[in-house]
Amino acid sequence: MALQKKIAVIIGSTRTNRVGPAVANHVFDLLKPLAATAGVTLDLIDIVDQKLPLYDEPTHPGGLPKEDPTPHYANDFSRKWSGLVRQYDAYAFVTPEYNGSVPAGLKNALDYLFYEWSGKPAGIVSYGGGGGKKSAAHLEDICKVLRLKSVPTKAAFRTPRDLLPHYLEKKEVTAENLQLWKEAGSDAAAETMFSEILEQLKANENEAAQ
Repeated sequence: MALQKKIAVIIGSTRTNRVGPAVANHVFDLLKPLAATAGVTLDLIDIVDQKLPLYDEPTHPGGLPKEDPTPHYANDFSRKWSGLVRQYDAYAFVTPEYNGSVPAGLKNALDYLFYEWSGKPAGIVSYGGGGGKKSAAHLEDICKVLRLKSVPTKAAFRTPRDLLPHYLEKKEVTAENLQLWKEAGSDAAAETMFSEILEQLKANENEAAQ
């Protein structure tokens, strides 16, 4: 039975020259058939497009009205971000690893909101020279505080040094890297992660119906 839900794949890197879109687009393409089968809408969101300055809202997001926090933010960009995030029922965050943790841009985007995230399923996709597993662990801790329901399976993608220059020039991932990700089980982990998101969405629906 179709869930009729919306899931966002969120690109968490904000650097000018970045691998994030390469990994996120690859994951998005992997998940599209699964989303179509489940009757779920899948969108790609880049936090660069939101142009969020360093968080400085006068009221903590947890202190805004739970049912409709969007109009109560002081800044237009905050209201825009809130309204966008509220459209989705679940998320898959694609994060690099910067100095053993998540990048400031992603952390900043997460900190802007609270009730918009709360109670919804979240998948974590990390990448980096070693797969970004430290970043994934920190992001899971952040999700817990925001009351996001992070699913058990994490997808880690190794990004060798040659990936960035090739992607910047060709706007595509090398065949060697695609094979590396498949053989390492990264693709399969992303698909399992997505299945767990769908399962959590169903569990949320059942819980709401009781």
